[in-house]
Amino acid sequence: MIIGATIPVAINGTRVGALHRGIRRHVFWQEFNLRVRSVTSDDAPLVAAWDAAFDERLSLRTSRKDWGAYPADGQQNVRFYDGAFWRQAMHADVIEGELPSPVYDAGTFSQAFDRPARNALLSSAPLPSVGKGKPVVRELGEYVDLVQSWSDEYKAYESIVARLQREIPRNILVVDETVYIRCAEPMLELSDCAVADKYGKVSLLVRVITDPEQCKWRSERTPDRLFPLSEFDEAMAAAPEAGFDPSVGIDKGTGVSFNEIRRPSIFRPDLLTAMDYRSFQAIGGMRTFAAECEMTERVENNLECARLHAQLKAAIAAHDEGDPDAFGRIEDLVPLLHAAWSGTWMDRHTEKVMASLDERPVLMPQVSRGPEP
Repeated sequence: MIIGATIPVAINGTRVGALHRGIRRHVFWQEFNLRVRSVTSDDAPLVAAWDAAFDERLSLRTSRKDWGAYPADGQQNVRFYDGAFWRQAMHADVIEGELPSPVYDAGTFSQAFDRPARNALLSSAPLPSVGKGKPVVRELGEYVDLVQSWSDEYKAYESIVARLQREIPRNILVVDETVYIRCAEPMLELSDCAVADKYGKVSLLVRVITDPEQCKWRSERTPDRLFPLSEFDEAMAAAPEAGFDPSVGIDKGTGVSFNEIRRPSIFRPDLLTAMDYRSFQAIGGMRTFAAECEMTERVENNLECARLHAQLKAAIAAHDEGDPDAFGRIEDLVPLLHAAWSGTWMDRHTEKVMASLDERPVLMPQVSRGPEP
């Protein structure tokens, strides 16, 4: 699918054909063609769907911005295509700040690139303001010559063109006329939003996150608050504080808890992380360990610690790339790392990881009972 884009340009240079060759600032429109992949729902199977809306009826909550944007109808879903996950693209992905946000179809998505004043997919800053009567240019070199490549405006222009030509075609997918944006594998998160009873006990709200940066931050900083999408019951059990009155978290309209409303429907579990929660928690703990190791003197002054740390980082990277044997290598490194950092504040991480590994469910092999007598 080809989408036409007309973007504002402000750049320093010399006007082609001008009698006076002085350099000045030129403002105009430039046209581009965006090539966006378009597939059918059969090519991009539905992986999961959930209620993503921020509930207005909470008795205690933090800023709604902490919850993040969600589709106007509250229903979000993720598909799988070309080895990546894709979620529905919303107006908030282009115009920041709109929390309940319409989902884009191909037509409204193309309008976001027709002489926009703001477009977060192109630039986080406001785009240049172009006055009336300014020309529309197809090729930059046909209009402006001797561009000052060292100027900030030219660098901003290059960044926008790079996003148009590389990032947007790579990160946008049209599925049956609905626009999807590339995302991370959906994960469950214990958010910073909470509902509180009269004693001040709180229950954190469970939400599904697909932002790669948020998933990375949670997995490294607070791995105990990140769960695989299939482990909703584990997240539900971890959400309330001890002694929390569960009746406070019940939605009077539906009769179920605020968290239960958000239980995802999983259609293709084979495309999600095939790992029990305890193993997943152990991986998260080792990510934290690897990140905090770099702040210790042993990595710099002890060759054995430096070698183990490098092996751990390599194993985690291989695990993230889909190596099925990487988890076994990480598991083998845990007791070695625990011994290497024994007696320091770092061994609390390895102790938690070893406890998580010991608590993994044991799957008994299926043994044939033989023929019936």
